[in-house]
Amino acid sequence: MKTLIITRGRMIENCRMAAMMALVCLLTSCAGVTHQAITTKKQDCEARGIRYYDSSPYLLVQTDNQGGLTSDFMYLPDQNKRHGQQRRPRRGHQSLGASRHFCGQARRF
Repeated sequence: MKTLIITRGRMIENCRMAAMMALVCLLTSCAGVTHQAITTKKQDCEARGIRYYDSSPYLLVQTDNQGGLTSDFMYLPDQNKRHGQQRRPRRGHQSLGASRHFCGQARRF
């Protein structure tokens, strides 16, 4: 008959591996962020979270005051591309501590 002998070192290694797997499972489900494009006034009033603008490429052409032109390619915030970002905690509590007036109402995020 075969007997299974587990040494103390092997048992500690197994416990470490189990602890690492539990930690990975917990950390992958902690919190997240959802992003949403805001295209209408109704969506803007109903959306919660932080607003931000996506960037678009712009070409800036200006005079160099010596009879010539200079151009520069840059990315700037485009106010037609409004987005909302909302944090979602799963196991815990978080607060941002800011308030803002949207659609005539004061909201706290």
